[in-house]
Amino acid sequence: MIIEQHDIEQALNCYGIEPGDIERITIGLINATWRITSATGDVYALQRVNPLFPPEVNDDIADVTAHLRSKGMACPRIHPARNGNFSVSVNGRVFRLLSWLDGRIHSSVVDTATAAAAGAVLARFHLALRDFPREFRRTRAGVHDLARHLRTLREALTEHRNHGRYGVIKPFAERILDAASRLPQHQYGPRFIVHGDPKINNVVFSVAGNDAIAMIDLDTVGPGMLFDELGDAVRSWCNPTGEDDPDAVFDYPLFKAVIAGYREVATGVEELTESAALAAGVRISVELSARFCADALNECYFGWDSARFGSASMHNEIRARSQFNLAAAMEQRLHDAR
Repeated sequence: MIIEQHDIEQALNCYGIEPGDIERITIGLINATWRITSATGDVYALQRVNPLFPPEVNDDIADVTAHLRSKGMACPRIHPARNGNFSVSVNGRVFRLLSWLDGRIHSSVVDTATAAAAGAVLARFHLALRDFPREFRRTRAGVHDLARHLRTLREALTEHRNHGRYGVIKPFAERILDAASRLPQHQYGPRFIVHGDPKINNVVFSVAGNDAIAMIDLDTVGPGMLFDELGDAVRSWCNPTGEDDPDAVFDYPLFKAVIAGYREVATGVEELTESAALAAGVRISVELSARFCADALNECYFGWDSARFGSASMHNEIRARSQFNLAAAMEQRLHDAR
């Protein structure tokens, strides 16, 4: 903790900020975040950026947020350091500083009003970026590439035969591979600039009322397919049990509210149907199940909750089973969506 405090103070010094109060924000697995109140009373979000993201992602965030603000959308402002860069390195760790955006963050979607509001703000986000004028400096390769993730799973089964939990993981992995082989052909839909990780805790809601006002954690923003984005959103937003519970539930009324909220804003996106979004959600849940199952053997999950799970392998297995069961629950409602 002392080293962490020292790193934070050094990072803030690079921005010319003297901290008055430092509060760790526990929501989120990828980047570590602190709410910083400066000695002069200004409030910021300081993030230690995961090594997954190269420094140039912060230049993209600066451009994206400037464009969103020009369209009237709320979003955090990324601040340049005293040297002009949008990130700083302290003891091998990369930090960035953003303005603090007042609002509420939900860990799950609890009612249809929240679901509709989340769908609406995602639509506003997509429409605001349709004329984004620049190329992205950093692009994500292989996003929602099911074939690649299935290949990684097969490789993990071959390479980790001596893993202590192989006997538990292998039969489940075979079920995932079988389910993937029976998925319907993927529909991609229109190409947008998408958020890329539309979990519900990346949606900011107003302090008062139930309006959704912003999308945050923009490291993953880039070109992508609308159905993939919506499929990822609904598999996250419409499972009230969360990703760490194997007994996943698909809440169909929440799903209908998400799509209704989105379509109310994005009235011109005629290709969007409930069945297309739900089919994409099934596919992405199977994809994530394959990814987490491979990680149960590769042991590379960076957000392992050691307080709840005895090993990274066990945590990944639970996440894989959750997504697998969610895919099955979603698939059961495809007929209703059609």
